[in-house]
Amino acid sequence: MKIFNFKALMSLFLTLWTMALQAQTTTVGTGVAITEQQAIALFYQRNLSLIAANFNIDDAQAQQIIAAAIPNPVFSFTISSLSPAMFRQQYSSAPLPAVSPQIQQLIETAGKRRLRIESSELATEA
Repeated sequence: MKIFNFKALMSLFLTLWTMALQAQTTTVGTGVAITEQQAIALFYQRNLSLIAANFNIDDAQAQQIIAAAIPNPVFSFTISSLSPAMFRQQYSSAPLPAVSPQIQQLIETAGKRRLRIESSELATEA
């Protein structure tokens, strides 16, 4: 009985092995031939270093535009001591929370904007 199981197992293994070898030979035999121009085009399309370099160039140009722009003012609004219990009827005489609006505008002095623009231009060139 053990010899029969061993023979069956070996025949199954040999069958699967020959099928795998046939699959490898058919895959090798069906190679696709491309021209030199197609190979170069594929190289430029799929080269990760070139794709990353393109994104770095776009990023550097965007940083150059941002450096030349005047910074926008920032508006913030802070409410302190706000709790859901304040809106209940029994707390109607409670003091209102402290509200503090704030506007910030960056004022650049000593030619910092010009230096930032020059720095971003050099980064784009690099």
